[in-house]
Amino acid sequence: MRLCLPEETTVQLPGLGELGICPAVIEVEAGWISTAGGSCEAVRLERDDGQLLLLVERGFALRTVNAILGCEAVVATGPLSRIERGIFDGVVAAVLSGMACPPDVRLHGGAGQFSPTEAIVVELSLGLRGAAGRAWLCAEAEFLARTLASSARMLATVSLELGRTAVPVSELAEAGEGDAVVFDGTAALSSAEPWPIQIRRGDVVLPALLRPDGAIGLSSIRADERDYGTLTRVERGPSRTAASCNQAAASDADRVEIVAELGRVEVAELARLLFGAPLDGSRSDRILLRLDDTAWAEGEIAAIDGELAVRIRRKLAA
Repeated sequence: MRLCLPEETTVQLPGLGELGICPAVIEVEAGWISTAGGSCEAVRLERDDGQLLLLVERGFALRTVNAILGCEAVVATGPLSRIERGIFDGVVAAVLSGMACPPDVRLHGGAGQFSPTEAIVVELSLGLRGAAGRAWLCAEAEFLARTLASSARMLATVSLELGRTAVPVSELAEAGEGDAVVFDGTAALSSAEPWPIQIRRGDVVLPALLRPDGAIGLSSIRADERDYGTLTRVERGPSRTAASCNQAAASDADRVEIVAELGRVEVAELARLLFGAPLDGSRSDRILLRLDDTAWAEGEIAAIDGELAVRIRRKLAA
């Protein structure tokens, strides 16, 4: 198994500065993981096809937490407190996003049931705000290689979606400015409340909330529990009458999926957003309607019969 590791990489952490990471594969004795874990903060990272264990020197973890809290550095005498641990897990999540870690990776505090066979260990030399420390990434070689290969896609993008639904092709063909695409089954949005969104990259979907100030936070609502509507319709604008629309029933083959998208960002940019930085622009900015990967129209948020709608302001494609 061949692992391609960079000599050095950096991750920009909002409010903390630049974190420097120098990786190197090391050899360890049997039982090393359980021994080293006694002086480290452990974070278990899971995917459907395997898991990794990240061990961070407790002193470096505490200095990182204190830097966020604005406290003086102290010597770590024991495990982080519950509050300190929550802050530390947030830093780890931000680092993973900054390194374009696949969005389907799940983070759990503690080593749990981690017991790989023939584990490979990557030692990470860390530098942050003049402080140095070490961490260790432990996993089975094949799984570690797959994860590192996925993390190398620094320029991959994710879409921020408000909803998606199916619309008869005949409805879209005759839709024009002033008409609105209604996302039946998806509740209308309130200007004073967080908006449920989906962070999507291919088949991987993360539920999240977009707050009024533009900050994004992950949601506890799983993606498969969200109702994103069924077959929906185009509501004609006041200057366009229903008579101008073909009302013939459409078969399943005559439907197309349409997506209401806030925008797209690089995977690495998710670290900045999930760490509290606001999304560029306001929530009232233009909404893009996409058919597959084609930008079809620009519009603005509307509410029709208590359901989410996007009123078309400009057609971009036929």
